[in-house]
Amino acid sequence: MGAGGEGKVMTNTMEHNYWLHRSSYEYRLSQVLLAEKNLLSIGFSDFSDTNYLNRFLNSSQEEFDNVFREVWDYLPKSRFSLWYFLREMKQGDYVLVPSPYYFSIYRIVGETPLSNETFDTNGLHDVWNNPVTLKDDGYLYVKGDGESKAEVVDLGFYWQVEPISLNIPRANYADQALISRMKARQTTLNISDLADDIIEAINAFENNMPICLHDLILQQTADACLQLIHDKISADKFEYLVKWYMEKLGATVEVPAKNSTSTEEGDADVIAYFEPVKLVILIQVKKHQGNTDSWAVEQISNYKKNKNMGDYTSLLWIISTWDDFTQETKEKALAEQVRLINGRLFTEMLLETGLKGLDI
Repeated sequence: MGAGGEGKVMTNTMEHNYWLHRSSYEYRLSQVLLAEKNLLSIGFSDFSDTNYLNRFLNSSQEEFDNVFREVWDYLPKSRFSLWYFLREMKQGDYVLVPSPYYFSIYRIVGETPLSNETFDTNGLHDVWNNPVTLKDDGYLYVKGDGESKAEVVDLGFYWQVEPISLNIPRANYADQALISRMKARQTTLNISDLADDIIEAINAFENNMPICLHDLILQQTADACLQLIHDKISADKFEYLVKWYMEKLGATVEVPAKNSTSTEEGDADVIAYFEPVKLVILIQVKKHQGNTDSWAVEQISNYKKNKNMGDYTSLLWIISTWDDFTQETKEKALAEQVRLINGRLFTEMLLETGLKGLDI
């Protein structure tokens, strides 16, 4: 929980709401409550007793407003945040709490919200370790050093929560929609429309996979590129594409003549020599539909066994346009030390190299 890299996956069941709630108000105490007691807080201490809490929880919007008229003699816009906090937040809902450069996710575990009268204030202190006490008038007070007078802490209502993911860096894991919403001025805001964005951020953080434009472009481009290879180019042109790719990597490339070897001697479609490091890659190229079978492994393995590559170190590759290889192929490839490259992986390799100069 909260450290990143633990590999858990969260999914959106749409059974609960997602909220943004700012806990920076009365920071000296609200941060301690959240960190040490798992209490999410809001102000409105003038209303923090059991009587007002019950009225708020069981009232209509009009009756809710009447309480404000009775106590404050006016209707502040901020009352809507209290309405959301007390009336619409529910057990099981998720709450995003923003802070500078970071944000954290909590889940509400309490059945009902609490007031100053209904949560344990024993041992309570502020961020500077000054004691905080609840007095008979229903307000919380913090006593500073020396002769300073105790000050009222304007917090009045609370939800018991549990942390899901803590201190997620905004820049690395929040997408643009989530970053924009965290700039909203309201204290409490329903952001259930961004549930998928929040879940994606949590999962990315827990799996240590920050937003990377390079990876996103690669992921979204590779499928389209592979489909073009399937639809638009022939098997011969696919061999040429593999040849071009190896040349882009700096190899001197040979394409053996077709039928120049017998079945027993094996076959290679592309041979790439990397002269400076005395490395040669022998490649079988397969453009077809369906899983690639083990015959390709036998062809490339026999080719290596029957060809004298001199002082070159040999690597064996099979590049196939299809998605997968048969289990027999995988087992034989492992035994013969043949690297299997499916269509999606080769397309990503191609895109990584860059397409400048490609002319098929």
